Amino acid sequence: MCIGIISMTAIAVALGLDLFARSACHGALLSTIHKGKLIIGILVFAAYQIFLLGTGYAIASWMQFAHLSERGDALNAILCILIFCVIAVRMLQSAVRNEDMVERRQNEDYMKKIFVSLCLQVGFYTFLTGFGLGLVRVVHITLLGILVFFGAVFIIAGLECGYHYGYRLKTKAYALGGMLLLGTMVVLAVFALQ
Repeated sequence: MCIGIISMTAIAVALGLDLFARSACHGALLSTIHKGKLIIGILVFAAYQIFLLGTGYAIASWMQFAHLSERGDALNAILCILIFCVIAVRMLQSAVRNEDMVERRQNEDYMKKIFVSLCLQVGFYTFLTGFGLGLVRVVHITLLGILVFFGAVFIIAGLECGYHYGYRLKTKAYALGGMLLLGTMVVLAVFALQ
């Protein structure tokens, strides 16, 4: 299975919509967005994402070199698609659940809590993303950079939208992201079977 720039961009946008929804919930609670803290938080989150993506990718690569996952490219492609389908279903469940939250403005120290919370919430899924991409041997590091770039952009957009419009957009973001990720996996599965 070959993941090119178009399919990687679709995956990055879908996962970015998950980050958008989470960030919008946090942005709705901010009394002000301090630009300096936002930039530092984005840089820390990007470094965290790079670390987890790299760790997942390295473990999958090590498994292939150690002949632990060398049952064929077809099985690795199926595992990769399955990982992303699980993430998509989780996003769709979040959209259907549509949990309300109490909007109560927080002080500017809340910005630190936002990025710690985001790191903890998406850490496991970021690791799984790197692992899945390692199984199918995504070789261009720029493709992994696309995930980090879109993640940062969607976090900023989510915080701004949440700050100005509240958390109501989260349901649409979860639903759109989940459907886009599932659709991308269907397309990749069709091409993998050919």
